[in-house]
Amino acid sequence: MKKRIIHRTVGLALAVLLILSGALPSMAAQARISRSTAEIVVSQYLSLSTSGLKGKIVWRSSAPQIVQVSQQGKIKGVKAGQAVITASAANAKVSCKVRVFNIGFDRKSYTIQTDRLMKLTLKSNAAKGIAWRSSDPSVIRIMQTNKDYAILRSFGKAGSVMVYAKFRGKVYQCRITVKKAALPTPVPVSPFIPVTVTPTPIPTPMRAAYVPPVTDSVVTGLEKPLVFKKGVSHSFRVTGANASQKYGNSLLVGDGGWSPIYWAMTPNPGDSQKQARWAIAATQDVNASRTYPMYIFFRLLTWDGTAWVNTDRIESITVTLRTAAF
Repeated sequence: MKKRIIHRTVGLALAVLLILSGALPSMAAQARISRSTAEIVVSQYLSLSTSGLKGKIVWRSSAPQIVQVSQQGKIKGVKAGQAVITASAANAKVSCKVRVFNIGFDRKSYTIQTDRLMKLTLKSNAAKGIAWRSSDPSVIRIMQTNKDYAILRSFGKAGSVMVYAKFRGKVYQCRITVKKAALPTPVPVSPFIPVTVTPTPIPTPMRAAYVPPVTDSVVTGLEKPLVFKKGVSHSFRVTGANASQKYGNSLLVGDGGWSPIYWAMTPNPGDSQKQARWAIAATQDVNASRTYPMYIFFRLLTWDGTAWVNTDRIESITVTLRTAAF
């Protein structure tokens, strides 16, 4: 009995000695930061936190002119660019790489007439990830979007609509007011006063109005053979040829552009065969390598000096749809 008590006492003493001397493994948590990368926009705040750091924590930004940080770990985007946020303590240092995007509309509001197209530009250094939305598609509908603009269309209904661009949780907005075109008011002229009308000379344009061929339109997303299984759809993108692609903002009255309106698998589709959604799916598995002609239809728009106006001219291009065996 005495030997057992002696052995236990010696074992307990050794364990205490090992703990005091640091021979047992440390149970301290590894130093961490709540996120290693972050993306925010100008004027947006984000709070970072740490764990496992001991003592006083000092927060620093490698570029305060781009990202500011408080000593509580709260960061703020100042202008577009990148910066590294570091939290340092006596035992370790952790960091987070932050990218700041600068996004916004040049103007807060625009006014257009009914039955018009307009290009709404967005200042943006983001390559993708912007979601567009109209508060009332019956007045203003978003017809086409890119990373820094949206093509809007007004219909025959007057009203005021908010167009929203959402990125990284922050929403930017622009008000579009649609007004019906006013009829000109006749000016009465006294029959006793002769009126001499001097015609205003019309300057000769530097070039003729330009309408690009519809075949200059571009379809992406159908370049490779697609695997068609029941219930799976494939999206593709159609960009209509436009005079602005050649002349930029230097447009003349009469310049033209092609707006994609629908697609079909036949060159002369009926209403039930016209597809307005830019995606294609199979009703059953297609386990074969085949090719099909696909027809994309466009409406010609013309520039009237202030906006794009619809015409009755519709043309199509043919692209090849290929299926892949699986």
